Amino acid sequence: MRWYRADMLRTAQVVIGVGMLATYLMWALSENSAARPWHLASALPLAAALARFGVLTARRSVRPVEDLITRDGVMLCCEAAWLVLFCVGLYVE
Repeated sequence: MRWYRADMLRTAQVVIGVGMLATYLMWALSENSAARPWHLASALPLAAALARFGVLTARRSVRPVEDLITRDGVMLCCEAAWLVLFCVGLYVE
């Protein structure tokens, strides 16, 4: 990682996150009418989780990424909210 500049890594992280969210929204819009609202709503906690991940990775830490996403309370709430909304969307199909 020492060969990469921090500003370039941050830029790549944001671009990839925006691309991921845009792709997810395009998928959610293509779902059937019953599941569409739930899958669109599930994009909100996904966006919040991506933003939180950005905050967590901006901190100087030697902790592995897995610890950042599994031991942070806010991140866990975002993950749980996404899972619930996504599963409800699957159930109503």
